[in-house]
Amino acid sequence: ITGAHMSPSPVERAASCGKRLSRDGASFISETANGVPNHVQQLAFWSHAEAGKELDRAAVERALATVLQLSIIDFTEAYEKVSPVQQRLLRALADKPAKDLFSGRFVAITGVSNPSGVGRALRRLEDLELIELGPDGWRVANPVLARWLQAGSDAAPNEDDPHE
Repeated sequence: ITGAHMSPSPVERAASCGKRLSRDGASFISETANGVPNHVQQLAFWSHAEAGKELDRAAVERALATVLQLSIIDFTEAYEKVSPVQQRLLRALADKPAKDLFSGRFVAITGVSNPSGVGRALRRLEDLELIELGPDGWRVANPVLARWLQAGSDAAPNEDDPHE
């Protein structure tokens, strides 16, 4: 769902609570949440809680920090459940979505010997709903998880895990 389609409802909802949310602010929430309704609602809720009378970009950034903090345990658990190859692919996709995961670049990033290893990692991450095919290619499905991974997260790659 694009920001243009999501904007009126959060704007009206904010106004009904005596707060101001511009269409640009609503679009920023939607873009930050990849337009996923559940993530949009979560970010809008925490933005409302973090804001004074104005739900501005700073309030959304504070809300995002709150959501990240509340999600650390879930993200760490999900990350530690996957193999080192899957962890490296997840981190690479958090940095930048990609259309061709079977290129030499992703074989090198993941450390597998051939593209079929990337395919196995891709299928597992997709089965776990950790990645999805978005408009710009494969990406981390949860945009807050992607931000956590981009920030370095608290979870180090699990290099001792023999599973691929």
